[in-house]
Amino acid sequence: MFCKVFTMTQKKGRSEKKTGWLGNSYIQHYDSEGNKNGRSVRKEGFFGGKYTEHYDSKGNKRGRSEQKETFWGRKYTRKYDADGNESGTSEKKETFFGNRYTKHYDSQGKKTDRSVKKEGFWGNKYVERYSDEPVSSGGGSSLRGDGRFYSASSYDRRSKSSGKGFRIILVAAIILVIWFFSKGSRTIYNISADMTASPPEVVAATGACPFEGCQLGKWVARETIPVFEQIDGQQLHSLHSGDVVHAVLAEIRAIPQKARITKTYRTDEEQGLHVGDIVYPLYPLGEGAVAIWDNGNIVEGSMDLAFDFEGASESDTLVWTWWVKVLLADGSAGWLQNPQGRLGGMDSLSVD
Repeated sequence: MFCKVFTMTQKKGRSEKKTGWLGNSYIQHYDSEGNKNGRSVRKEGFFGGKYTEHYDSKGNKRGRSEQKETFWGRKYTRKYDADGNESGTSEKKETFFGNRYTKHYDSQGKKTDRSVKKEGFWGNKYVERYSDEPVSSGGGSSLRGDGRFYSASSYDRRSKSSGKGFRIILVAAIILVIWFFSKGSRTIYNISADMTASPPEVVAATGACPFEGCQLGKWVARETIPVFEQIDGQQLHSLHSGDVVHAVLAEIRAIPQKARITKTYRTDEEQGLHVGDIVYPLYPLGEGAVAIWDNGNIVEGSMDLAFDFEGASESDTLVWTWWVKVLLADGSAGWLQNPQGRLGGMDSLSVD
């Protein structure tokens, strides 16, 4: 749980659909200052395959992109550079509150920026592109969809510091609070040597989140929501629409599903995941990715990772529950079960 929130404040440029004097349509790209910096044209290959060719401001080819589909049926765009090497991906997303956008990644699977469809004052439609750099926010702590077995976890993403005394003190205070609730960790989590390669019946991933952009902090109930004494405990009472709580801790309880890997991406191979390996998918991470138990580690698979599940047909459905600890208005604490979409403030990609 690191106090960062992804916002869309830094514009990188925009794109607009245009029509040439011969009636051919294309997408004109502009940089953040409004200068033309390239265009894209929809094309069709010799065998009927459709793709988009990209050109720079001088008309030179700089790459292409093609529509793809993951094992889970999630569609995305694969991008290639001018030499035909994979250069990244893009995927259409939608927040819990219906806000649609497209997330872009580099060849290593790291987020680079996002784009949002908009409409100008005169009704002209275009796509605005924003930087995906994290900036500090007082609204809460952003979570990435990962976790550690029976222990707290977080991504350690650092931002630039102004060097001013007040900010240093503030950061130090935040780090102290984070340390109290969690121990810092990375994408791959090593389990102690006495743990076996086979997972337990239930894996507890503290700090995990099942969707992109979730954050802790101030949440406001949209409906009646039961509050439990503890995870899998008795119900204490209920929240009602308008009630304010402060989310302080999250945990996913997942039942591992045995499967054999049938397809990987480069980032999966770099984490030691290979076609033919037996692994145990746990829970979704958002962006089409899945958390996996692999020989005593919890790793984050790519959105291209595909499996062949073993056992009964229903075993191909991930079985998990998201629990979030909240502080109530009277100072007491309780737990919410699968609260996603039921409270405002939990999705940093949405404006509540």
